[in-house]
Amino acid sequence: MKNNKGYTLIEMIIVIGIMAILTGVAVVTIGIIKDARCTAAVNSFQSQVSALWIKTKAISQGSVQSDSEKTSSDVEAVYPLCMQILKNSDSSDDVKDGAYEMILGYCTDAGFQEKETVAVLTEIIDIQYSPVGSEHELNSYDDNDITSVIIQFNKSNGSVAYGAGTYKIMYNDNSYGSIYIDRISGNHYIK
Repeated sequence: MKNNKGYTLIEMIIVIGIMAILTGVAVVTIGIIKDARCTAAVNSFQSQVSALWIKTKAISQGSVQSDSEKTSSDVEAVYPLCMQILKNSDSSDDVKDGAYEMILGYCTDAGFQEKETVAVLTEIIDIQYSPVGSEHELNSYDDNDITSVIIQFNKSNGSVAYGAGTYKIMYNDNSYGSIYIDRISGNHYIK
């Protein structure tokens, strides 16, 4: 019998071929997972805007001005429900840096008052905002990238008070979908 002291060239080529096939499958799978997460972010964004529109129409009134906020000459103010889209940059909380939080609350004279976080979108995406109509002083975006944007519907007719325009969900400079919110009618859809 011959003493075998190593691998043959053919065995090494077979192992390298198997590793190449597994690497290719892994790369494709990772791409599919990222695509699915981006598509889920688009659908989640759209469903939260729809939920805000429905809640705005269904609630009898918004947050009433508290006694501590009133002065003697104040008329009782009612603050309508709105949603803030906020890019997280605080590493001390449970939300990953770069992820977008969708927070329900009220726009009061003192600024946005948080009620509850309704969704957290994956940190791999960016949201670009192209406004339509008047802007709100609480909205903040640079070169269309959102830092903080408020979306608020008018209860009486469903039109958009703040946050009308196009929200593009981006990953690596590729658009995975756009949510358009019409200023006049309040209609919102994925385009």
